[in-house]
Amino acid sequence: MNVHVSGSTPYLFQGTILAGGTLSSAIDLRDTVLVGLISDTSAVNGTLNFQVAHSENGSFFDLYDGDGAAVAVTLPGGTRAISGDALRFLTPYRFVKIKSSVAQTTGLRFVLPARA
Repeated sequence: MNVHVSGSTPYLFQGTILAGGTLSSAIDLRDTVLVGLISDTSAVNGTLNFQVAHSENGSFFDLYDGDGAAVAVTLPGGTRAISGDALRFLTPYRFVKIKSSVAQTTGLRFVLPARA
């Protein structure tokens, strides 16, 4: 589910990886630029990878860099904030799913602040 703060920026997108799961539901970034990712609940150490699609109900594909390596961001345990600079690669994509390399034992809620 996405939540938008009305008025001017920022937008706040929310996502969840359910307990025991590794993949969030689709997040619609709607012509915004991410300025960060905040894990709202304590995360299990791992790596975050990303899946992208051109439509919410379309096929999602793992995101790779120009060298063929999966695009990844390290997720230390606990609650953390990740810089928007580390997420610039998501700018061209409207629909995103976040994938954890390890199952999140209690689930993981996160907030993605963005600007128009």
